[in-house]
Amino acid sequence: MRAATLRNSIVVLLMSGLLVSAAQARTLDTAYGDVEVEGTPERVVTLYEGALDASLAAGITPLGAVTTRGGDNVAEYVEAHLGEDRPAIMGVVREINIEAMLAQQPDLILAPAQLPDEQYQLLSRIAPTVVPHSQPLAADNWKLKRVFTVKR
Repeated sequence: MRAATLRNSIVVLLMSGLLVSAAQARTLDTAYGDVEVEGTPERVVTLYEGALDASLAAGITPLGAVTTRGGDNVAEYVEAHLGEDRPAIMGVVREINIEAMLAQQPDLILAPAQLPDEQYQLLSRIAPTVVPHSQPLAADNWKLKRVFTVKR
């Protein structure tokens, strides 16, 4: 239930954020506790492929993303959806380039479920950091994609 709440909150945040007043805040239930997100995030950084996919499905091109597994850029299937807006590369999932992230000045970071506490503590000082409860290959991850398809 908590994972579904987080996923639905991310979907709502990404897809309907333009309708939210800048003064309004949302509280998201994440793996590291509640995270408050002020207004509509415009400078999003994604630190795992699922977050990049979800952001693009919601019509948001992140400022930063990690490389695809075994590659040096985002996945080829994503390239077709980027146009001229390309996210800066933030490293790989297991080794995030903090300097590159700081340069983007994000107002929201979408991090992977396996993010260690030490990294979370650092990233959350940069911007609100959302870490899902579920693992990347969890059986219920399909529900996030279903929500995007239905909501869109």
